[in-house]
Amino acid sequence: MLDRMGGRIDVTTPGKRGSGGITPAERDILHFVLEHQPVTARQVADHMAEVRGTARTTVLTHLERLRRRRVLERAAGEDGVNVYRAARPPAELLTGLVRDFVDRILGGTASPLVAYLTQRADLTDDEIAALEAVIARNEARAKTDDESKGGGETP
Repeated sequence: MLDRMGGRIDVTTPGKRGSGGITPAERDILHFVLEHQPVTARQVADHMAEVRGTARTTVLTHLERLRRRRVLERAAGEDGVNVYRAARPPAELLTGLVRDFVDRILGGTASPLVAYLTQRADLTDDEIAALEAVIARNEARAKTDDESKGGGETP
């Protein structure tokens, strides 16, 4: 994922446990922030204490890691208390996480992910349409690439 200056945002810097990505706790924090932003550290800590029993200091550590990775931004709120919000639009952040998952876990090939998605019985009509649109774009791009290389069909 690229930041505003064109540099890569690392949302999957391995933690001390060698997770190869954001930890489950960081994922939960990110989802909470995305759903409730802007939020204070106290709001995040209260939520995480309730759902996971996570200590406030641990939540603060996770928030700081996500901020350093430029996944979250911290700014002074209206009352002077720091608030956190996503550094990018949610769809862009989630796209980056999926891209890193495909690159790091699936070795750069999306085939296992596509196979999983096509086997799910609970895809909505909108999700199916989105997948079909991706396939159509890829087919059009491949056809254009073939034609530009002189490998297109001749009449």
